[in-house]
Amino acid sequence: MSEFNRSPREAGEVREYKSPPKEQFSPDAEYHSAKEAQDAPEQRAKQPAKKKEPGLSHLVPAFVLAAVAAVAVVSVGTAEEGSATIKNARATDTTIACEVEATGENLQLVLYNDFIRLAEPIEAGGGAEEFTGLKPSMEYTLAVVGEGAFGETTLTEMTVSTNALPEPVSEIYGVEHKCTCSVDGYFHFTIDFIDEAGVFSDFSASLTDAYGNVSECAFTENVHADQHICVTVGANLLGKTADLLITCKRAGEELVICHETVKI
Repeated sequence: MSEFNRSPREAGEVREYKSPPKEQFSPDAEYHSAKEAQDAPEQRAKQPAKKKEPGLSHLVPAFVLAAVAAVAVVSVGTAEEGSATIKNARATDTTIACEVEATGENLQLVLYNDFIRLAEPIEAGGGAEEFTGLKPSMEYTLAVVGEGAFGETTLTEMTVSTNALPEPVSEIYGVEHKCTCSVDGYFHFTIDFIDEAGVFSDFSASLTDAYGNVSECAFTENVHADQHICVTVGANLLGKTADLLITCKRAGEELVICHETVKI
């Protein structure tokens, strides 16, 4: 039947039959789609993984560890290292003494300042301790120390100051004398005095009898030692008594130490 002789309905049916299907099959397209499906996992594996930004959950543990480490290095006295008490601390111008009560092993009592450090081992239970040869008017620290896990540990400490030097004393207290003429022919005497200020000098002593005869003393280098005056041998003192006179100079002025009548 000629296309021109067909009815409009038949012509429409023919056009519908001749138009290509909306979805066409292509072997090449199928092949490429299958290959892409196989390659996809490899491509995904080659892509670098994204780094995760650390959040608060990562930072908190690190902060806690740092805080624990800081506390761990602090050295404090513990029951493991012992315990101690310093009592009755007292000082002079050159010494510091105290009593210690302590429990623990290898403990020491230490005295120190910016210039010195002295240490004495503490016996079991404690005891009395003394440091000598110190400087006057100086501040020191007394401490009981032991060996802890992180080094030397102070169990207890206190500050003690030595006293100032007292004012120097220069004073004469008296004279002791005795005549032993019948034994050795001398009159002996000793001057009891202290001269911290160094003001006494030029000591002299003599015996004068009732006839005006005089016998003088030749002082030894140590004025504090026993001195003697000749009575019989070469002195020619007469009678049974004599006038004893002992003097010195104090800061340039004459000082009478003793003036009395004695037996010879």
